[in-house]
Amino acid sequence: MCSTVEHFADMSRDGLGRIREASEGHLDQRLLADHLARDWSIAGEVSELGSFEDRIFVVDCKKERLALKLVDRDRTPNLELEHAAMRCLASSTFPYDVPQPVPTTGGSPVDTVDIDGAIARVMRWVSGRPLSDIAHLDRVALVELGRLAARASTALAQLEPSKNPGRSKWDPRHAPQVVDDLVEHVSQDERKELTQALEPLAELPQARSDALPSQTIHGDITDFNVICRTDEEGAVIPTGLIDFGDVTWSWRACEVAVTCEAVAAIEPSDPLAPMLAVLTGYRQVQNLEEHEIDVLWPLILARAAACAALSARHLQSAPTPYLETMHALDWAALRGLLVLPEGLAAAAIRSVFDRDPLPRKASIAHQIAALQPTQLLGGVSPQQLHPVAGGMTSIRTLGLDQDHIAVGRWGEIRARTSERPAPQPPATLHLGVDVFALHGTTIKAPLKARVEALNEREMVLALELQAESIYLRLAGISPTVAAGQELASGDQLGAIAAPADDKPAHVHVQLCTAKDQPGLAVPLEHQLQAWLALCPDPSLLLGVDAAAPAPPKPETETGRRRHVLAGAQKLYYEHPIPIVRGWRQYLYDAYGRPYLDVVNNVASVGHSHPRITAAAHRQLQLLNTNSRFLYDSMTAYAERIVALLPAELDTVFLVNSGSEACDLAVQLARVYTGRRDMVVLAGAYHGWTAAVFELCSSPADNPSWRTTIPSFVHVAEQPDPYRGRFGAQAEPYVRSVEQACERADAQGGSAGFISEPLLGNQGAVAPPVGYLQAAYKNVRQHGGLCIADEIKV
Repeated sequence: MCSTVEHFADMSRDGLGRIREASEGHLDQRLLADHLARDWSIAGEVSELGSFEDRIFVVDCKKERLALKLVDRDRTPNLELEHAAMRCLASSTFPYDVPQPVPTTGGSPVDTVDIDGAIARVMRWVSGRPLSDIAHLDRVALVELGRLAARASTALAQLEPSKNPGRSKWDPRHAPQVVDDLVEHVSQDERKELTQALEPLAELPQARSDALPSQTIHGDITDFNVICRTDEEGAVIPTGLIDFGDVTWSWRACEVAVTCEAVAAIEPSDPLAPMLAVLTGYRQVQNLEEHEIDVLWPLILARAAACAALSARHLQSAPTPYLETMHALDWAALRGLLVLPEGLAAAAIRSVFDRDPLPRKASIAHQIAALQPTQLLGGVSPQQLHPVAGGMTSIRTLGLDQDHIAVGRWGEIRARTSERPAPQPPATLHLGVDVFALHGTTIKAPLKARVEALNEREMVLALELQAESIYLRLAGISPTVAAGQELASGDQLGAIAAPADDKPAHVHVQLCTAKDQPGLAVPLEHQLQAWLALCPDPSLLLGVDAAAPAPPKPETETGRRRHVLAGAQKLYYEHPIPIVRGWRQYLYDAYGRPYLDVVNNVASVGHSHPRITAAAHRQLQLLNTNSRFLYDSMTAYAERIVALLPAELDTVFLVNSGSEACDLAVQLARVYTGRRDMVVLAGAYHGWTAAVFELCSSPADNPSWRTTIPSFVHVAEQPDPYRGRFGAQAEPYVRSVEQACERADAQGGSAGFISEPLLGNQGAVAPPVGYLQAAYKNVRQHGGLCIADEIKV
C-alpha cells in the first residue's frame, strides 16, 4: 500500500536544521524582536516554548499574546493548505477557537518572512491551557475530545483537495516507510516492536485501502494541541485547536486514529479505555463506514510506531528535556498498545460503532453445532448439569449434590469481596463456564483437535473446524495427553484435578479465538461485548445453556427508577453507579468494581457486619413488632444506650430515621417552651419531614429558600472557617446567632436553635473553636433549647 509513496527527504534534518543550529541552538531574541517590529509592527517580549520540530515563541504584548512560529525551509511546508484549513474551521460551525495568521506589513501572500533561513509567521494566540497540562483527563473530557475530532473532520471535509498536498510523515498511512527510513536509530528489540505494530496495516489489502474515504485532515488532534478551560466545578472543557502544521490529504479515519494514539500515551497501562471514550464522542458526531472502522486499530498501531521511531531519531539528533519526555511517552504508548490481548481492541472499537464485535462468531457456533460434539465430562449427562448464579456469592456455597452438578455461568460478573479500590477496575467477567463435578471425573475431547499447550493443571486444544480458528481452554484438570498430540472426538484428555486454592474441584471450560486469552476480563463499557465475542459461549460443548443474562445497563436502570420513583429522591453522580453489594467499608457495583464508601451516613459499623447480620437474623426469626407492646429487647437496648451517655441524658426516644429524630427534637422544644420560632444556620439541612424541611436553607435541597422560608425561621450566619464571611473568628458568627434570637424575641421568642456540631451538609466542616459553646449559651439566655443534629456526625 506504500509502494507509491516517495521517501521523505532529509529525514535527519527537517525541523532540526539551521534554526536549531543558529547561535548554538538559541536564536537571538533581539533579532526576533526586530523582525516583529519591522515585518508585523508588533512590539512585545519574546520567549520560547518547547516543541517537537518547529520552534515556537510566545510574543507577550501589552494587550494580547501572539505566537511566532519558525519552520525550517528544508521542510517546504504547505502553508497554503495549512492556512486554508484554519480559515475553513474559523468560518464553519466548528465551535472551537483556532489560530489565524497575522498579516505582514509587506503583504506576503501567506503572511511569512524569512528569518535566518527559516519561514516565520505570527499567529493569533488561542487562550487557555493545553489538555496535556491537565493531570487527569476523565471520561467526560475524553468524550469531548472525540467530539472535537469529529467536528474538525466534518468541517474539513468541505475543503477542496490541494493540488500538492504533500505527504506528512505523521500520517499513519505512511508509517511503514517512515519506520523503514529510521530503523538505524533504534535497537534490535525496538525494531521487533515496531515491526509488530506495523503488521496489521501492512496486511491491509490494496483494494480495501483504495476504497477508504479520503479528505483533508488536521492530522494532529492530540492533548498537546487541544486547548481547554476548567469550569467552576473543575470539569475540563475543550475550547480550541492549534498547530495546523500537519494538515494533509488522507483517509478520513486517520483523524481520530491520531487522537486515539495520543490518549493511549496518557494512560499506557490502560490505553484501551481512553481510546474507546474518544471514539464514543467521535461517533456521537460522525459515523464511519464499516471498512473504516476495521482499519482504525491498524492505523492507531501504525501511528504509535511512527511516533516512537521519530522521537528516537529526534532525541539522538538534538537531546532536550522536552524530547526526552516525548520519547518516553511515545514508547510507553506503543508498548501499552502492543500488550493488549489479541483481538480485543479491534472488537471493542467495532462495539463502539454498534457493529458486531466479531462477525465470525456466528460461523464458529454453527460449525461446532454441526459437528455434534461429544460430552466433555465422562459419565455425566446434560440433565445433571445445573447452571447457578454465583455473581455475588462464594462458589463454595452453591450447595448442589452429586446428581445435580453446579455450573458457574459464562458471561457472569464474579465480584469478590477481597477486591480493594484501585486505579484499574478488577477483572470480574467470567469468560468460560465452571463445572463443579467430583475430583477424578473423566474429561474427553469434544471434537477432533490437537493439543496446543499444556501444564500441570491446564491445557489448550486447537479444535479442527473447517474455516475458523478456535481454541478450547480447560483448566483445573490433570492431563493424560502430550503437547502436539492429535485427538479424535471422544478421546480421554485427563480428569478433574484435586481441589486447590481452597476452591472445590471443578473444570473451567472456555472457547477462545486466540491461545492466550484470560479466564477473567474487565467488564468495562464496549470491552464487555468484545470479550464475550472473543471467547464465545461454550454451552454447546456441555449440552446445557450456561450463559448468564447480560448485566443491566446503568442508563436502563436509571430509566426504570425515574419511571416509578419521585424525582426529589436524587441520585449521586451524573452517571449513577449501580451498587449491588456492601462489605465492610466498601461498596461494589454491578461490574464488581469496589468503591471506598465515604458518603454513607447509615452503615456506621460497615456493610454486612457478620455480628449485626446474625443479630438481625435472630431477631427477625423471633419477633418484629411495634413499641406499644412490652418486650425486653427494647428496654435492654435503651438501657445500654443510656449507660454510654452523660448522666443528664437519661431518656431515649427510638425513631427510624434522621429526619424523624430532628422532627421529634423540634416538637419537644416547641412543646416545652410554648414557642414556634426556630434559629437555624445558613446552608443547613435537617431532614425531609414537613416540620424540619421548613427549616432548610440548603441551596442544593431547597433552592428557593430565601423567598419561601417561613417568618418563624431565623437564619444565622454559617460558621465556616474556609468559606464563611468571617473566616475562623468565632465571635462574629456567635453575634449572628444572637441577632437571630433577637429577631425571634420580637415575635414571642425562639423555641430553639438546631445545628450540626460539625457542618456535615457542608462537608464535615468544623466551626471555629468556641463557637458552639458561646452560641448555646446565647440561645439559652433567650429561653430557647439547643438541638444537636448528630445524624451525619
